[in-house]
Amino acid sequence: MSAKQEEAWIEKWNELYEKVEQKPSLLFLTCDWYEISLDKALGFIQEEAYQDYQVEYEETWYKGKKALRFFRGTMID
Repeated sequence: MSAKQEEAWIEKWNELYEKVEQKPSLLFLTCDWYEISLDKALGFIQEEAYQDYQVEYEETWYKGKKALRFFRGTMID
């Protein structure tokens, strides 16, 4: 793993932990709207970094609750 990959991965993990701290009831979704756990979301971020991709997310509503929907972002330079 390159330093840039690791940096992208850790930065996104920190962002996610901050969001969870602010809103503990936050839900996590895949790009195709499947609900996943926090651990799976963290794993997705790490796996994408290994494949040279950043992870993006959008804030949305799902089942009446705030959620983050994750998807593959741009390549890590």
